[in-house]
Amino acid sequence: MYIFLRKMISTFAAGSACVLFFATAINNGNPGQFISTLGVVSFVAYPVVLLYGTIVSLALELATDKWLPNRAARIGLSAIGHTFFGALFGWLMQLDKLEWWVIASFAVTALLYFGVDMLLRIAERKSWRRLAIIVMVAMPSLAVVGFAVVFS
Repeated sequence: MYIFLRKMISTFAAGSACVLFFATAINNGNPGQFISTLGVVSFVAYPVVLLYGTIVSLALELATDKWLPNRAARIGLSAIGHTFFGALFGWLMQLDKLEWWVIASFAVTALLYFGVDMLLRIAERKSWRRLAIIVMVAMPSLAVVGFAVVFS
């Protein structure tokens, strides 16, 4: 059961970073439209990270835990897999021309998803579950509030 909670918190953290990056990139420095841009981007980004990211992350976690006995190999292959599938999704989302920054931002979002999920796995083993959940949920929320205050 805790695996789904980890994936939801990872979705929230990685999705928040993706939303902040794309809203800032699309906005072109216009502070008056930042909040509306943030809303539109989050309406698209969170479901994508939730569905695609969670499916990829679950598949990689189950496959590497089953077939790789070495912990370092599991972590490395999972990090590479997250980055690859994030970049693949960014490449598939290109509509007119290949923009490297879109591909890179999706790859970084996927790597951030992996990092948050890995930190939550470590917290689970060390019985820091409650503190980890509070910190992982509070950080993106504070970042969104901070961006909103700065750009409004």
